[in-house]
Amino acid sequence: MNAHQQTPTAPNAARARTSRLPLAPTGGGSPGGGPPTVTRILGITGSLRHDSHNRKLLDAAAKTLRPGTEMVLFKQIKEIPPFDEDDEPVPAPAVAWLRAQIAEADAVLIATPEYNGSLPGQLKNALDWASRPYETNVLQGKPVAVIGASPSPGGTAHANADTCRILARIGAHVSEQTLLVPRAFAQLKADGTPASYALRQQLAQVTSSLAAAAGAARQARAA
Repeated sequence: MNAHQQTPTAPNAARARTSRLPLAPTGGGSPGGGPPTVTRILGITGSLRHDSHNRKLLDAAAKTLRPGTEMVLFKQIKEIPPFDEDDEPVPAPAVAWLRAQIAEADAVLIATPEYNGSLPGQLKNALDWASRPYETNVLQGKPVAVIGASPSPGGTAHANADTCRILARIGAHVSEQTLLVPRAFAQLKADGTPASYALRQQLAQVTSSLAAAAGAARQARAA
């Protein structure tokens, strides 16, 4: 059974670690007169620390969502075991839950810190699991954007570039819209609110571009 066919039942602990951020109000129904179409963005942070700058950056991004768009945070990355081909036939529940959440999302927004000049190992490991089986993996054709925050003045340029390169190799549709946030302690408030109008606008550009790509992909599938 490939990743697209899996519909695993996540354990209660897994559901508790997946947070749904408030849905921006919709402006009406779908063009056909049915219920409004909601664009779901899955947020993934490469940092394990609960109060990390990149978790706050995702919270800040969620505050810029346009009407009809919601963000769901995947918070189980710490529980994903190291990638092992021997475990592929029966992946761990956290792996199955990651794949299911990516499959259900219209787009993915990744916020990565930079460790030793690249992306964190736990994020690379999660992407390795999501990429299998390669031919039908849940990231194939999925709109993905990468942003990053760091306390250093150099930001996360290397981590963002490496993450985008890996995603492109997996087959994701990687957005050209990205964002580097240096000196994150000064640019993000404790509650995840951007400290400046400029940062809020930059985040809004990323999320609106990602939502537009998700909408275009949805229309292409329906055509």
